[in-house]
Amino acid sequence: MVPDVDAGARPGLTPSLGRFALGALLAPLAGGIAALATLITYRLIEKETLMEAFEASLVMATIALVICAVYTIVLGTAVLVYMRVTGRRPALQTAIAVAILSGAAPWWLLLLLEQSAEGLVLAVLATVCGLATAWTFWRVAIGA
Repeated sequence: MVPDVDAGARPGLTPSLGRFALGALLAPLAGGIAALATLITYRLIEKETLMEAFEASLVMATIALVICAVYTIVLGTAVLVYMRVTGRRPALQTAIAVAILSGAAPWWLLLLLEQSAEGLVLAVLATVCGLATAWTFWRVAIGA
């Protein structure tokens, strides 16, 4: 469990801005690492060496990290506002559903239209990154 840096704050200031900031930093990192691991695995299946797979996957994983950061800031801010207004904490299932619907679903729909191997890789990548980012943000910034 992550310690709450705003433990002495007034009750009206929960959720903690410190936990939100930590979640906003760690969640995209988790998404980027998930992307790197997924892409390296895909490249190794394609019969590349580990170093070739790492080098080829690094750029795409960096792009995934930036995308995860944008999603985390936008959706995380919406969650923070929701929590402050309602005083309720969204469930982990809600975070996972939002990650799938906002991040992965468009790529799966594109895959249905395009039906290519590259489309499948992007759809799987979006799903893995979205789930890793949402779970990490929820555990760090929202979870008790």
